[in-house]
Amino acid sequence: GKYVINLLFCGAAILCGLSYNVLESVMTCLSVPYACATSFYKLNRINLYPIIVGKWASIRDATINSLKDDTEVDVAGDGHYDSPGWCAKYCTYSIMHMKSGAILDFFICQKSMYKGDLETAACKEVLTNLAAYGLKIRNFVSDENTKIAKLVRTCFTNIVHNYDIWHKARLLKKKLSKMALKLPKISDLITPLVNHFWYSSKVCNGNPRILVERFHSALLHLCNRHSWTKDPFKPLKLDLQAERNKQRIKQINQPSDKL
Repeated sequence: GKYVINLLFCGAAILCGLSYNVLESVMTCLSVPYACATSFYKLNRINLYPIIVGKWASIRDATINSLKDDTEVDVAGDGHYDSPGWCAKYCTYSIMHMKSGAILDFFICQKSMYKGDLETAACKEVLTNLAAYGLKIRNFVSDENTKIAKLVRTCFTNIVHNYDIWHKARLLKKKLSKMALKLPKISDLITPLVNHFWYSSKVCNGNPRILVERFHSALLHLCNRHSWTKDPFKPLKLDLQAERNKQRIKQINQPSDKL
């Protein structure tokens, strides 16, 4: 009875993601008897970890096997490294199937295992493992990590790498906010432009030409141009160049020109 209670106690804790220190604090506050740290980690290691790892391996293998015949597998990856709440000593890199939302594989590494960027090394391990499983990845999306971009470009030449929209939107907001320090009029345009970028990404249906054209249309509307045909930016560029020449300076400090 006592062993079963301790096993259920440890199982509930690990499935909830609680560390022993947190659990100890809660049980001490409630004056409830609980297993010691040695018993907690021993029960996890002997009884719980093998079951969890085995279940995860079976689900992963079944998911990957169902995608082996697909020649257009799109995945996204991200690493938990130095984010708030995560230890910078370890890096956990996970790759998700974008269509189903299933985690295909993950890899955990620590600083003593690799030299250089830990997230890039973990990403390489996961992509190598998926390739060994015979998975044919078409597109890989990650955060704006130039080292990962170089890794995919040099070591996984059959994979097309892209940055995710969230990081692009954040970078756009940073640039606009920096620009607004010199041009306060742009401050009111930051949120609408970022929202328009999200909207353009959503309705373009994966077509980059439509994405660029729809997002850039915001600049034309800001310059009071609400209709255009081919090369809509040609007359706008000519007008801006004429204004530069008229004022005889290389760059004008107008919001439309800066944007």
